[in-house]
Amino acid sequence: YDEDEDSAEDMEIDENGGDDFEESDYEDDYDDGVYSDDDDTSWKVRKAAANCLVAILHAYPQALNTILEASFNTLVQRLKERDEGVKCEILSTLQSFLAKFSEQNSSLDKQTREKCAAIINGKVGKLVKSSLKELGSASSRIKFCYISLLKELVGAPDVHIFQYASDLLKKVQSLINDKNLETNLKVEIFLLLRDLLRLSDDNAYNTKSLKELLSTLLASVDEKSFKVSAEAFRTLFRALEIIYKRWDTMYENVIVDIYDTAFVQMTSTDIDQDVREESITCMGLLLSLFPSHLPGRSDKAIQAIFDRAKSEATRITAVKTLAKIASSGQIDLSCVSGKLERELATYLKKANHTLRVSALTALSTLVETKQLSSDIDCAVENASNLIHDDDIPLASTAMHMMCKLIANYPVSLPYIETFAKPKVLGLIQSPLVQGGLVTPLQSFFSMLTKAQPSCSEELLLSIETIGLGEHVKQNVRKTAAKCIASICHAVEGNKCVDYSNKSIELISKDQVPDHRAVLSLLCLAEIGRESNLSGCDGIDSTILNCFESSSEDVRGTAAYALGRVAAQSLDFFLPKIFDHMESHLKLRYLLLLSLKEIIASAQSVSQQQSMLTESHFSSIQNALFRYCETEEEAIRIMCAECLGHMELLKPAVVIASLVEYLESEQPNVREVAVSAFRDAANDEQLAIKAKDVFESAIPHFLHKMSDPELKVKRAAVLLLNVLLHYHLDAIRPFLSEMLALLYKGTEFKKESLREVMLGPFKQIVDDSLIVRRAAYECMHTAVNRCFENIQPEADAFLDLIISGLADHYDISKTSHLSLADHYSLKMTCYGILAKLCELHPSGCVSKADLILPPLYKTLIYKLKSDAVKQEQERLEEV
Repeated sequence: YDEDEDSAEDMEIDENGGDDFEESDYEDDYDDGVYSDDDDTSWKVRKAAANCLVAILHAYPQALNTILEASFNTLVQRLKERDEGVKCEILSTLQSFLAKFSEQNSSLDKQTREKCAAIINGKVGKLVKSSLKELGSASSRIKFCYISLLKELVGAPDVHIFQYASDLLKKVQSLINDKNLETNLKVEIFLLLRDLLRLSDDNAYNTKSLKELLSTLLASVDEKSFKVSAEAFRTLFRALEIIYKRWDTMYENVIVDIYDTAFVQMTSTDIDQDVREESITCMGLLLSLFPSHLPGRSDKAIQAIFDRAKSEATRITAVKTLAKIASSGQIDLSCVSGKLERELATYLKKANHTLRVSALTALSTLVETKQLSSDIDCAVENASNLIHDDDIPLASTAMHMMCKLIANYPVSLPYIETFAKPKVLGLIQSPLVQGGLVTPLQSFFSMLTKAQPSCSEELLLSIETIGLGEHVKQNVRKTAAKCIASICHAVEGNKCVDYSNKSIELISKDQVPDHRAVLSLLCLAEIGRESNLSGCDGIDSTILNCFESSSEDVRGTAAYALGRVAAQSLDFFLPKIFDHMESHLKLRYLLLLSLKEIIASAQSVSQQQSMLTESHFSSIQNALFRYCETEEEAIRIMCAECLGHMELLKPAVVIASLVEYLESEQPNVREVAVSAFRDAANDEQLAIKAKDVFESAIPHFLHKMSDPELKVKRAAVLLLNVLLHYHLDAIRPFLSEMLALLYKGTEFKKESLREVMLGPFKQIVDDSLIVRRAAYECMHTAVNRCFENIQPEADAFLDLIISGLADHYDISKTSHLSLADHYSLKMTCYGILAKLCELHPSGCVSKADLILPPLYKTLIYKLKSDAVKQEQERLEEV
């Protein structure tokens, strides 16, 4: 980047001053003689050069390391600049460099990240030294720029400023004490101070320094400026957290002073809203952290906070503060007992969502800490009204509160039966309750069953009724089954086995309705997740018989149930699954789904808890490699997914086997091996569990982009796309070689075209289109993730994109089976071209004569009059 070096050289032009910069420049006053702006216009060049550097940085963010190497040192040297405007631009440029480094840190590879950090760390001392000097004497404008720079410096990752923290703290403290400092500047100083207090835990400052800081902040809290007072409170919070961890008796008097000040501010009627809210929060923090150091003061403060909760202006802050005080478990809230619960219960009816959440959290905290004293019925009734699918997270919090009530307040059970239970049963019917959101439901029914075992049958019947609705969605039945399983597990004795036997008997009946069979199978699956059901008579044959059902829902649910049940007793179920695979070829896909559930169950528990032994693992792996030779694509896909999940369990074993099968003469086996590796690579845990094995195997799989079989080639291209997303650092060493193989996948070959008969019509099919589309999608990812690797051959890369924009054959004659792929390819190419216009504008302009014709052709293209709506929508999108 020659422009970058030129800009750095322009920064050094100063007609009235020398270019050499010594360490002593920071110590001595500027005494270069009389400076006249009339005689010197070089400041314009230096200012423009600084602006140019920022422009280059934004235009080429991928070249951050190169730009830092060429200009960071020069910029730091130019901090001796005498012209205020130029100096501000230099400081702003340094700030931009640091901000960009922080922004890109996570996406940079380790080597580049370390180089950039080393360049910055090499100048941290000079930057801090210059800042300490200028903050004491410079103009407000310069001070503001230095404070902004220090904020970026303190927050930048991998930058070592810890050793300067104490000196910076003293300087910042002196600025806060300066009565003549502008308000906006003081606000920025407080922001910097908070960043300094977050530095490397709490050991950067000694006890005396922290005490002085507390006194300074306390004085700032009383300042006339509301902005300064509010920021001082916010900074005080972090300081209090530090001294809590490093308590010393030296802080005793200061804590009392802070309490007195916060109380006055909190109860004052003629004070800014912001300051009042921060003072309430400060009081809550004091009572939570230092109750023993504030004897006889807590009741007075809690009553004052409660009074603030009655005011609409400070209600939310006060409620959150009371919840924080209650959660500490160190303060007795008996002074507001009863009236606090009633007040919080009424807030649950308010329209303000934040207030409802805060009030419910506070009530839940009171229940958890056993500080709920009265009006339980009112609290339960109002909280129960929040249990609906309009706000699932809020409903989850309300159900967790009910569970705590059942555990800590048995007297609440009648109210929960009356108000909460119908609401929770209604929530089961919502299709929005899925995944982790089902857990609160399960916890509620489990706790309710343990508290009232005699009501378990009634609960089961109510939930069964919901799950057996004919028009109920599948995920609702799954939710109902999970709740039924929770109730069965909560009942002591053999309830799980008894209910499972009942379900097996029901499924075995002739002419059983599909929806009833599905619910029963789901119940077996959820109960079998935690209980061994191999002792249930006929469970294996009953579930396997469901594989022959005419209902797709029943077949799919049976496969799921078999996998879940088998996971707890592999010695009993696994041989039966393998035997069935050999004897029922048409059911192999469903049985593979069951194997996938078995593997998923092993992934969800620790290795010690898993029932999947070495013998089981080996037999499943061998079976999968044997079945992947089939021509049925669905079975190959399922084999690849199963092997991918197994790879996460034992990376070294499975990766070695996959590499071995890459050399198979069967293209189907090679495809499955690559696809399985891709499936596992989608999970970032793979590189953590077996980094060396994983990274050493990558080239073996990516070289399959040169495989003669199109499906193997496509699988390898899709793998490269995944690796660019999740494991960029791992493939950087050989990325150039792999990109060259990728580019070959975009080539159009006429021999890949063939004619097929669709009824009486002839259509053209392009067999290589799937590979070309995958290759262009991968190139799109590469442009976004690692353009620096493409940059050396950017013009050739652009030619490939232009080629993708062109019609290699008349799309009106193309089979509609591949028309969607064709449109998708064009869409991808236009997306890449748009990105290249940002990253490589000069190349795009130079090839405008090649880019514009396909653009124009696309814009004017018209479909036939009988084109279907889907084709019209696709064309409009392109």
